[in-house]
Amino acid sequence: MLNLRLTVVAALLVSALGLAVASAGLSDWIFGDSFESGNPLAWTQLFGTLQVLPAAASDGDFGLRAGAELGEAGWVQHDVDPATSVFRADVEVNADLLNLPTGNGFSVIVGWHEIDEVPAVAVGLGNDGGGLSLRLFAFDAGQFPSPVASQAVPLGEPGWHRIAVEFGSDTGGTIGGVARLFLDGAQVAELTDLDNSQVSISAVRLGFASGHDQEITGSI
Repeated sequence: MLNLRLTVVAALLVSALGLAVASAGLSDWIFGDSFESGNPLAWTQLFGTLQVLPAAASDGDFGLRAGAELGEAGWVQHDVDPATSVFRADVEVNADLLNLPTGNGFSVIVGWHEIDEVPAVAVGLGNDGGGLSLRLFAFDAGQFPSPVASQAVPLGEPGWHRIAVEFGSDTGGTIGGVARLFLDGAQVAELTDLDNSQVSISAVRLGFASGHDQEITGSI
Protein backbone atom coordinates (compact mmCIF):
# COMPACT_ATOMS: atom_id res chain seq x y z
CA MET A 1 0.00 0.00 0.00
CA LEU A 2 1.28 3.43 -0.84
CA ASN A 3 0.03 6.70 0.47
CA LEU A 4 2.11 8.81 -1.82
CA ARG A 5 2.76 12.37 -0.87
CA LEU A 6 5.40 13.13 -3.43
CA THR A 7 7.24 16.35 -2.79
CA VAL A 8 9.83 16.97 -5.47
CA VAL A 9 11.98 19.99 -4.77
CA ALA A 10 14.76 21.79 -6.57
CA ALA A 11 16.14 23.51 -3.50
CA LEU A 12 19.59 22.41 -2.39
CA LEU A 13 22.15 24.67 -0.81
CA VAL A 14 25.65 24.49 -2.27
CA SER A 15 28.49 25.02 0.17
CA ALA A 16 32.24 24.55 0.08
CA LEU A 17 31.77 21.24 1.89
CA GLY A 18 29.27 19.76 -0.52
CA LEU A 19 25.54 19.69 -1.06
CA ALA A 20 23.29 20.27 1.92
CA VAL A 21 19.52 20.04 1.75
CA ALA A 22 17.49 23.09 2.68
CA SER A 23 15.20 20.89 4.75
CA ALA A 24 13.30 23.73 6.35
CA GLY A 25 11.04 25.89 4.24
CA LEU A 26 11.64 24.14 0.93
CA SER A 27 10.43 26.65 -1.59
CA ASP A 28 10.66 24.97 -4.97
CA TRP A 29 7.75 22.59 -4.51
CA ILE A 30 6.86 20.89 -7.78
CA PHE A 31 4.19 18.27 -7.18
CA GLY A 32 2.31 16.42 -4.46
CA ASP A 33 -0.64 14.03 -4.24
CA SER A 34 -2.23 12.38 -1.21
CA PHE A 35 -5.00 10.85 -3.38
CA GLU A 36 -7.74 12.59 -1.44
CA SER A 37 -9.40 13.18 -4.82
CA GLY A 38 -10.23 9.46 -4.84
CA ASN A 39 -8.25 8.80 -8.03
CA PRO A 40 -4.66 8.91 -9.37
CA LEU A 41 -5.37 11.17 -12.34
CA ALA A 42 -3.06 13.96 -11.18
CA TRP A 43 -0.11 11.82 -12.29
CA THR A 44 1.38 12.04 -15.78
CA GLN A 45 1.52 8.28 -16.38
CA LEU A 46 -0.28 5.28 -14.82
CA PHE A 47 0.53 1.62 -15.33
CA GLY A 48 -0.66 -1.76 -14.08
CA THR A 49 -2.85 -2.58 -11.11
CA LEU A 50 -3.70 0.58 -9.19
CA GLN A 51 -6.49 1.23 -6.68
CA VAL A 52 -7.31 4.35 -4.69
CA LEU A 53 -9.26 3.32 -1.61
CA PRO A 54 -9.69 4.07 2.11
CA ALA A 55 -7.94 0.84 3.18
CA ALA A 56 -4.70 2.12 1.64
CA ALA A 57 -4.60 5.37 3.62
CA SER A 58 -2.04 6.01 6.33
CA ASP A 59 -4.09 9.05 7.29
CA GLY A 60 -6.81 10.99 5.55
CA ASP A 61 -9.52 9.24 3.58
CA PHE A 62 -7.68 7.66 0.64
CA GLY A 63 -4.37 6.15 -0.40
CA LEU A 64 -2.98 4.36 -3.43
CA ARG A 65 -2.52 0.57 -3.51
CA ALA A 66 -0.20 -0.67 -6.23
CA GLY A 67 -0.52 -4.36 -7.07
CA ALA A 68 1.95 -6.85 -8.54
CA GLU A 69 -0.42 -9.50 -9.83
CA LEU A 70 0.03 -11.29 -13.17
CA GLY A 71 3.15 -9.36 -14.02
CA GLU A 72 1.22 -6.09 -14.24
CA ALA A 73 3.14 -4.34 -11.49
CA GLY A 74 1.54 -0.98 -10.79
CA TRP A 75 3.27 2.37 -10.75
CA VAL A 76 2.53 6.07 -11.06
CA GLN A 77 4.84 8.62 -12.63
CA HIS A 78 5.11 12.38 -12.55
CA ASP A 79 7.09 14.02 -15.35
CA VAL A 80 9.31 16.87 -14.17
CA ASP A 81 9.44 19.63 -16.78
CA PRO A 82 11.86 21.28 -16.91
CA ALA A 83 14.18 18.59 -15.60
CA THR A 84 15.93 19.33 -12.32
CA SER A 85 19.43 18.52 -11.12
CA VAL A 86 18.37 18.54 -7.45
CA PHE A 87 15.30 17.05 -5.85
CA ARG A 88 13.70 15.33 -2.86
CA ALA A 89 10.81 12.88 -2.88
CA ASP A 90 8.88 11.76 0.22
CA VAL A 91 6.70 8.63 0.22
CA GLU A 92 4.72 6.77 2.88
CA VAL A 93 4.93 3.01 2.34
CA ASN A 94 3.26 -0.03 3.93
CA ALA A 95 4.64 -3.38 2.74
CA ASP A 96 2.53 -5.65 4.97
CA LEU A 97 0.58 -7.06 2.00
CA LEU A 98 3.70 -7.65 -0.11
CA ASN A 99 4.99 -11.16 -0.84
CA LEU A 100 8.69 -10.62 -1.54
CA PRO A 101 10.61 -13.93 -1.72
CA THR A 102 14.18 -14.14 -0.45
CA GLY A 103 16.65 -12.86 -3.01
CA ASN A 104 14.10 -10.66 -4.79
CA GLY A 105 13.64 -6.93 -4.88
CA PHE A 106 12.50 -3.93 -6.90
CA SER A 107 12.77 -0.15 -6.90
CA VAL A 108 9.96 1.59 -5.06
CA ILE A 109 11.16 5.11 -5.99
CA VAL A 110 13.02 5.99 -9.20
CA GLY A 111 14.20 9.35 -10.47
CA TRP A 112 14.74 8.93 -14.21
CA HIS A 113 17.47 10.68 -16.19
CA GLU A 114 15.91 12.33 -19.24
CA ILE A 115 18.56 11.60 -21.87
CA ASP A 116 19.58 7.96 -21.46
CA GLU A 117 16.36 6.78 -19.76
CA VAL A 118 18.36 5.30 -16.90
CA PRO A 119 17.78 5.79 -13.18
CA ALA A 120 19.66 8.78 -11.80
CA VAL A 121 18.66 7.69 -8.30
CA ALA A 122 16.50 4.88 -6.92
CA VAL A 123 15.39 3.33 -3.65
CA GLY A 124 15.24 -0.46 -3.73
CA LEU A 125 13.09 -2.65 -1.49
CA GLY A 126 14.42 -6.19 -1.15
CA ASN A 127 14.53 -9.36 0.92
CA ASP A 128 18.00 -10.75 1.62
CA GLY A 129 16.72 -13.49 3.93
CA GLY A 130 16.76 -11.38 7.06
CA GLY A 131 13.57 -9.46 6.34
CA LEU A 132 12.73 -6.46 4.19
CA SER A 133 15.40 -3.84 3.64
CA LEU A 134 16.04 -0.66 1.67
CA ARG A 135 19.02 0.15 -0.51
CA LEU A 136 20.01 3.42 -2.17
CA PHE A 137 21.23 3.39 -5.79
CA ALA A 138 22.67 6.25 -7.84
CA PHE A 139 24.14 6.83 -11.30
CA ASP A 140 27.88 7.24 -11.59
CA ALA A 141 29.49 7.62 -15.02
CA GLY A 142 32.57 5.74 -13.89
CA GLN A 143 30.55 2.61 -13.10
CA PHE A 144 27.87 2.82 -15.83
CA PRO A 145 25.81 0.77 -16.58
CA SER A 146 25.94 -0.51 -12.99
CA PRO A 147 24.81 1.98 -10.32
CA VAL A 148 26.59 2.80 -7.10
CA ALA A 149 24.79 1.14 -4.20
CA SER A 150 24.64 1.64 -0.44
CA GLN A 151 24.52 -1.06 2.19
CA ALA A 152 21.11 -2.57 2.93
CA VAL A 153 19.08 -0.83 5.65
CA PRO A 154 16.44 -2.89 7.54
CA LEU A 155 12.93 -1.55 6.94
CA GLY A 156 11.99 -2.35 10.53
CA GLU A 157 8.67 -3.23 12.10
CA PRO A 158 5.54 -3.88 10.01
CA GLY A 159 3.26 -0.95 9.29
CA TRP A 160 3.73 2.46 7.75
CA HIS A 161 7.15 3.92 7.06
CA ARG A 162 8.15 7.25 5.59
CA ILE A 163 10.87 7.02 2.95
CA ALA A 164 12.60 10.04 1.48
CA VAL A 165 15.35 10.31 -1.13
CA GLU A 166 17.45 13.35 -1.98
CA PHE A 167 19.56 13.80 -5.09
CA GLY A 168 21.98 16.41 -6.37
CA SER A 169 24.08 16.45 -9.54
CA ASP A 170 27.76 17.27 -9.53
CA THR A 171 27.98 21.02 -10.11
CA GLY A 172 30.33 21.41 -13.03
CA GLY A 173 32.83 18.94 -11.66
CA THR A 174 33.62 21.06 -8.59
CA ILE A 175 31.31 19.39 -6.07
CA GLY A 176 30.64 15.67 -6.37
CA GLY A 177 27.07 14.53 -6.79
CA VAL A 178 25.19 13.20 -3.79
CA ALA A 179 22.25 10.94 -2.97
CA ARG A 180 20.74 10.41 0.48
CA LEU A 181 18.16 8.00 1.89
CA PHE A 182 15.95 8.74 4.90
CA LEU A 183 13.78 6.29 6.82
CA ASP A 184 11.19 7.59 9.27
CA GLY A 185 12.94 10.94 9.47
CA ALA A 186 16.51 9.67 10.02
CA GLN A 187 19.25 9.63 7.38
CA VAL A 188 20.27 5.99 6.91
CA ALA A 189 22.41 6.03 3.76
CA GLU A 190 24.46 8.46 1.68
CA LEU A 191 26.39 8.21 -1.58
CA THR A 192 28.84 11.04 -2.29
CA ASP A 193 31.35 12.16 -4.91
CA LEU A 194 29.15 10.81 -7.69
CA ASP A 195 30.29 11.45 -11.25
CA ASN A 196 26.89 12.63 -12.50
CA SER A 197 27.35 16.18 -13.79
CA GLN A 198 25.37 15.36 -16.96
CA VAL A 199 22.44 13.83 -15.07
CA SER A 200 19.11 15.45 -14.29
CA ILE A 201 15.70 14.21 -13.15
CA SER A 202 12.96 14.33 -15.78
CA ALA A 203 10.47 11.94 -14.14
CA VAL A 204 9.77 10.41 -10.74
CA ARG A 205 8.12 6.98 -10.60
CA LEU A 206 6.65 5.36 -7.48
CA GLY A 207 5.26 1.90 -6.73
CA PHE A 208 6.71 -1.15 -8.47
CA ALA A 209 8.86 1.36 -10.29
CA SER A 210 11.60 -0.81 -11.80
CA GLY A 211 13.15 -4.28 -11.63
CA HIS A 212 9.99 -6.13 -10.63
CA ASP A 213 10.14 -9.94 -10.91
CA GLN A 214 7.04 -12.06 -11.50
CA GLU A 215 7.79 -14.02 -8.33
CA ILE A 216 6.85 -10.89 -6.38
CA THR A 217 3.13 -10.74 -5.61
CA GLY A 218 0.77 -8.83 -3.37
CA SER A 219 0.66 -5.06 -3.11
CA ILE A 220 2.23 -2.01 -1.51
